[in-house]
Amino acid sequence: MKDLVDYITSALVDDKSAVRVEERVERNAVVYQLYVADGETGRVIGREGKIANALRILIDCSVRRDKKQHILKIM
Repeated sequence: MKDLVDYITSALVDDKSAVRVEERVERNAVVYQLYVADGETGRVIGREGKIANALRILIDCSVRRDKKQHILKIM
């Protein structure tokens, strides 16, 4: 899942080298922290948060069988 988020985000931004995804496992949740360059967070979030919501939906659909909650945080 980490690679999928990295791949999609790299296609959205200009500075592909600044894209970094960290995966943390907490009690019953997996948290993906997405880091991009300072001026490009708007491109990842999208107008009215539509791109960020689409990324979250993709994550949710991909890990549906897993009992853990998966959370995407854009830093």
